[in-house]
Amino acid sequence: MLCLCFVNVVSVVLESVPEVEAMLPHSAWQTFETISVLLFTVDYILSALSAAYNPAYNFRTSNYATSFSGVMDLMSVVPLWCEMTVPLLGLHWHIDATVFRILRLNQLFGLDFFASQMVVMQQVLCKVGPVLRATMVLALIVWIGVATAFYYVELHIPENFGGEDPMVFSSILDALYYTGIFMAGEWAVVDFTPLGAVVCVFTAAVGVALFSIPVGILFEGFQETLMEKYRDPADEE
Repeated sequence: MLCLCFVNVVSVVLESVPEVEAMLPHSAWQTFETISVLLFTVDYILSALSAAYNPAYNFRTSNYATSFSGVMDLMSVVPLWCEMTVPLLGLHWHIDATVFRILRLNQLFGLDFFASQMVVMQQVLCKVGPVLRATMVLALIVWIGVATAFYYVELHIPENFGGEDPMVFSSILDALYYTGIFMAGEWAVVDFTPLGAVVCVFTAAVGVALFSIPVGILFEGFQETLMEKYRDPADEE
């Protein structure tokens, strides 16, 4: 099944290239997609039924259905079934669900190697989760605050100012888009009013600081988790 997942990913990628798609008739691509959907659907049903006997899901099918793997498996087949059944219902909706087959790559996380590493990542996220959430709230406050500041200081640009189009910050919602780019270190707008330049410098400094907080927290969390995992029992004695 894992090989079929990789073949589907390659198929989706190649089908997006017009020259490659034209090399095979559309019926060939459609037949392969239909066979893949049928196999993925059978695999999902069997996985859901076997979850009742799997300790990883506490012997409950509902735990598999609501898990990350179960949701991704379901999302990889439902849109495709919708695409195939909508014409049968006489509806004229255009649904292209081909790309959803890529979601089957989540089965990589079921391999023993990745499963053990995902456990480590889950332990790290549980350990540093509260601090990360606090950082996200702080970033949200700064994001909205800076966007509001850009909106007001750039709202009335002097006529003799050769800067950017004032329509860039025509609303706080528009300013949120550009502020999100600014906080990531990219500058889609470079000409500001004097007050806008002050907000710009503040955004650059705070953006770097906010980015470094979660990075440092995650590094420290991984270090502590790995040290606990591979700690020699003799050292504790």
